[in-house]
Amino acid sequence: MYEVTLIKEIFAVVIHCDGGFVDPRESERRVFVCGSLMDPEFAAKIVSRKVAVCPAVAVGYARAWREVDGVNHHFLVEERGGILPGMAILGLDERDIEKLKAFENAPKLRREVTMRIKIGDNEMDAITYIGNE
Repeated sequence: MYEVTLIKEIFAVVIHCDGGFVDPRESERRVFVCGSLMDPEFAAKIVSRKVAVCPAVAVGYARAWREVDGVNHHFLVEERGGILPGMAILGLDERDIEKLKAFENAPKLRREVTMRIKIGDNEMDAITYIGNE
């Protein structure tokens, strides 16, 4: 069962399991996602534990589709003026990041980049996986 906690100071909500609240301002690692990983249950299957997530927006990015080896994949791409809604996964450790990289098929299909995201009224760094050129 998941709970939702409002952080009034920054007008943000965090979706987390009981006892698993993570403040996005204090999370050492944040990963911006905009596909199936937005679902905390799906993300938990990938990293093998419950995760906390919160709504986030990436400015200067968009979602795009491209066929690779006969399979259609969606990718994050840089786009001037783009506004991409998604989620930030919070409180991850290095093992979790490695599992997400494998899921995102990095470095074959995607590469890890650092980006700025908005969570509530705050802007902060996050990593994400964008399509290779």
